[in-house]
Amino acid sequence: MKKIIIPIATGGVIIALIIVGMLLVNTQEPSSNVATPAQTQSNTTTSTVPANAYVLDVRTPEEYAASHAKTADNLPLGDIEKGNMPSKPKEDAIYLYCRSGSRSAQATTLLKQAGFTNVIDLGGLEDAKAAGLEFTQ
Repeated sequence: MKKIIIPIATGGVIIALIIVGMLLVNTQEPSSNVATPAQTQSNTTTSTVPANAYVLDVRTPEEYAASHAKTADNLPLGDIEKGNMPSKPKEDAIYLYCRSGSRSAQATTLLKQAGFTNVIDLGGLEDAKAAGLEFTQ
């Protein structure tokens, strides 16, 4: 009987220490370098786009003609899906945007699959504007 009680008592102490340790970890202040939800959105960035950046608008030609970032070239998602890729070195930074962020996310995936290594998905129009891109009327 004594042999059974000692391991249970020892096991109980270990479990109690584990629980106390977990509680202490959970009550610590979060680190300042912990990402906020806005920083962890899938394939998006809130950084400023450099003035000399290569920017692609992956919307349709009609959408592009209505308004687009002044520095953007138009390469519709449909063309990328057909294999028409940017004529840039694969390691150069390429910034993408569309209307809502859906097509730019798809284009980002396709470009990365094609070997482009520095593709930055800005998301939708509002995200691109927030990143510093100026748009035509």
